[in-house]
Amino acid sequence: MKKQSVFTSLLFCILLVPFSSATEANLAKDFGGAYLVFANKMGGELTVKTLQSACVLEVAGCAKGSQIFSFRLNVYQNGKRTMFQVNNSNELSSEMRESLAKLKPGDSFEFKQIKAYLPNGRDKVDVFAKRFKLVERMS
Repeated sequence: MKKQSVFTSLLFCILLVPFSSATEANLAKDFGGAYLVFANKMGGELTVKTLQSACVLEVAGCAKGSQIFSFRLNVYQNGKRTMFQVNNSNELSSEMRESLAKLKPGDSFEFKQIKAYLPNGRDKVDVFAKRFKLVERMS
């Protein structure tokens, strides 16, 4: 019953909540629900400089304002994958920041298994995320 009410609430949000920007509206139309924003992006290309200042994961879309409490980070560098897990936080750990600081253009990373509390503080939602790729400059 509880899962059904959360699903109904999210469906209601997707269909009726106005979006704060055209970009959010386009993303929500493509993906719906809750999605991850990191470094002011949902995924795609990031410059090394932009990556250096980013350390907090946020939720946008229907579940905007939700608080991420658990996620996994997969870092892909030189054909190898390194995994990190965080519980009870929406911030990168120091180990994650160190690993991301070593990335070069062409390397990538992604967030997986992202869980967040809805703004009511008790119901949970899965958060969708896309992969990020480092580039020298934005195209």
